[in-house]
Amino acid sequence: MNYQRFKALCDSPQAGPVALLDRQFNSLLISLSFARKLDAASINFESEEVTRQRELLEVEQRRQDQRDRIIASRKHQQEMISGLLHERVFNNIRAALSEPEKLRSQVLDISDHAVSLLDALYARATSVRKLEQHATFLPWLEENLIRIVNLPPFADLKDTKRVKVTSLRNAMGFIGTEDLRILVPAYTMQSLIPKHLEPFNLLRQKLWEHSLTTAITAQVLAELDGEVTPELAFVTAMMHDLGKGALARLYAISFDEVQRELLRELREEARSERYNALLELLPSELFLRNLMLHFSSVFTAKLFSEIKFQFIPFNAVYQDLASTTKVNKLSGLARILYQAQRYSQFRMMYSANFATADDGKILSKDADLSQSSLEVLRGVNLKRLRLSRGSAAE
Repeated sequence: MNYQRFKALCDSPQAGPVALLDRQFNSLLISLSFARKLDAASINFESEEVTRQRELLEVEQRRQDQRDRIIASRKHQQEMISGLLHERVFNNIRAALSEPEKLRSQVLDISDHAVSLLDALYARATSVRKLEQHATFLPWLEENLIRIVNLPPFADLKDTKRVKVTSLRNAMGFIGTEDLRILVPAYTMQSLIPKHLEPFNLLRQKLWEHSLTTAITAQVLAELDGEVTPELAFVTAMMHDLGKGALARLYAISFDEVQRELLRELREEARSERYNALLELLPSELFLRNLMLHFSSVFTAKLFSEIKFQFIPFNAVYQDLASTTKVNKLSGLARILYQAQRYSQFRMMYSANFATADDGKILSKDADLSQSSLEVLRGVNLKRLRLSRGSAAE
């Protein structure tokens, strides 16, 4: 897909309630204010503008016309230069698909120790000592495990005589492999979502919220299914939004690089309009929304196709999701992940007053979620990790 095809696709989006909810949801991930701005109706705008102009005095009208022409000219220059910049940015992002190793190391910084630790967790035979060999090189994980092992449900805060756990080995041993299979993926995802996403500063928190709610939902659906391992459902669901994080970070990096490149090119122009318009240009929320809408699943699949996991079927699940949008063409883990995504999408939109109960029925039907599953999910707290010892807030 080239830039012109991408732009035409975004300018003439798919019709239908599910496609509309997808657009609204991806807008919501960027920020609530952006989603509301796109959703706002412009009823009677034209008639109000006509009425206002009629009320202006003739002299004022001429002045206003002049100001409007200046504003229109500036807007035209900004649109033209934005198109030039974003075509180059789009080409850079598309090229990144052919360099997944660079995507992994430079955009998301996924370390070999994090990969090895995750994979070892799901091996049939593993030990805390073996897990510790990799965890030792992940300071963010050590900090979080020591913190949580000294909190409920692992510790009774009322027990004043209880000795505080201070070492990684003791923390991992006390938590146990079963709960580490929930905690480690959660902390890993928190560390991998890019921290520098300016100016999309709210996106990181929304991506984490969607990852958490999708993972918990998938865990519950796997328990209800009885044939899919709940911990595998949890970890594949927890990591599924890394494509969105990669796209956002890559867009921020590429925008800055291309803007600097274009400024150098335009500096020698006799007229300064395009140069000035480029200086005022900021990253586009709409462009990022469209990138996430059309490419996030492809980026996730490509990223994990180059990371060799022996015991977690990331590659197969994400490839299935990237190749179809129909739940009836999916099975096993991929089907559960699709259903979990839809349910999480509804819960987040509903909490933000961006979806109705009828929208929930549309998304549930699209995901082929049974009434019995929905009844169970309604009673699940999607903000607290489900551990063998009880719930833990993250």
